[in-house]
Amino acid sequence: RNIEQYLRLEGYRQASAPATRRRAGGELVITFAVRRGPLHVLEAIGADGVAQLAPADVDSVLKLEPGEPLVDARVNTVAVALAELYRVRGFAAARVTPRFTIEPARDDRVPVTVRLEVEEGPRTLVTAVAFEGVVAVPPAELADGLALTAGKPFYRPQQSIDRAAVERRYRNLGYQRAVVEV
Repeated sequence: RNIEQYLRLEGYRQASAPATRRRAGGELVITFAVRRGPLHVLEAIGADGVAQLAPADVDSVLKLEPGEPLVDARVNTVAVALAELYRVRGFAAARVTPRFTIEPARDDRVPVTVRLEVEEGPRTLVTAVAFEGVVAVPPAELADGLALTAGKPFYRPQQSIDRAAVERRYRNLGYQRAVVEV
């Protein structure tokens, strides 16, 4: 598996290295039949279905260059990064799926075009932030330190960070049993 993984990380998507075992003279002989297959090369990469983000924002995530060896793991990393960019911008249900178009081999190289299919989903914005049950700290002061504010995109991890910040503020004031729920 390690041999196959290494070759796939070099762009040989069809690499295989099956092993055979035989005993000879009290020794175990393991033979690997390594077949790397053709080198797959990135011909082009782009995104389809992008309506709510600026092209420059999308391009900043597409860190793959035409001509480089195609590595599925890197393509998947770019797809995950693009989906996360959408989530940060308030698109919690965004999905990004890579699609590969494999062209006929040229000079022992297989050109591959990658299209990232984007399903943006609805955008969620924060309309208001309210505090209930606060006594020790005025609500306006608590709101000053939050990243999620009215008009900003809703991003669930940021909600958790803001909740922890409010709780920490109370604990720093000596309220060790303070609990903040969203």
